[in-house]
Amino acid sequence: MLGIMKKLKSWILSFQYHFLEIEVPYVVVREGAKVPTYATPGACGCDLYACLGEDILGNKCCMIIRPGQKIIIPTGIGVESPLGWSFQFLDRSSVANEDVHVVGGFIDCDYRNELSVILRNNSKHDYVVRDGERICQVAIYHLAHAIFVPKASFSETKRGTGGFGSTGK
Repeated sequence: MLGIMKKLKSWILSFQYHFLEIEVPYVVVREGAKVPTYATPGACGCDLYACLGEDILGNKCCMIIRPGQKIIIPTGIGVESPLGWSFQFLDRSSVANEDVHVVGGFIDCDYRNELSVILRNNSKHDYVVRDGERICQVAIYHLAHAIFVPKASFSETKRGTGGFGSTGK
């Protein structure tokens, strides 16, 4: 029995981080761009990096997001999402902890250009984005198109018309 348990544990561990893998072609559109990376084997989103370049003296550039301001950050990478797949930009917890958040965020599968990320600074202090820093995460989703069908009324459910916290805290 012990041998079976060891084999089962080994089998479970081998599938611990089993994600569907899909090839996504990319194009480097700015010099110095970093390819998105997964920080750990269990990461659901991969990190996108700011690609801000260098000044004429070779110093890495940065962008300052003032309180209440939103700004578009280039990544230097363009991707070709496979048909039926979409990318979504998501906050990185370390950036969100500074009260800086991604605004917007779905990238359609037929978009063909550099990925740029809109960040909004909701804090009361400046937020500095440096070249090469991880600015957000991106997750890829397989999507379906909805076919909207008219209906005379809603079907009955326990929740009914309740929303915005109607099921409790």
